[in-house]
Amino acid sequence: MLTTTTTIYIMPRRPLQEISTNTHRGKDLDSFELGQISGLHKAGVGVNEIGEELQRTHSTVSGALNRITTQNTTAPRKRPGRPPSWSP
Repeated sequence: MLTTTTTIYIMPRRPLQEISTNTHRGKDLDSFELGQISGLHKAGVGVNEIGEELQRTHSTVSGALNRITTQNTTAPRKRPGRPPSWSP
């Protein structure tokens, strides 16, 4: 009779780090960059070429074009946050 043994390696647990929801993945596109993206797109330049020209990923360019066409504006998005304090 042939017997096989299986070795199971258990990885040591690492302590959990604090999760911060106040992080941002990158800087926002300003209105000038959104205008550049819109202008290049209207000139017939593709999404990948626009990304290479402006040193942005194609997903950033595609998302910006999507936002420009749906909201019809090149103004940057308003960011959530604590409202300014009000004093009488």
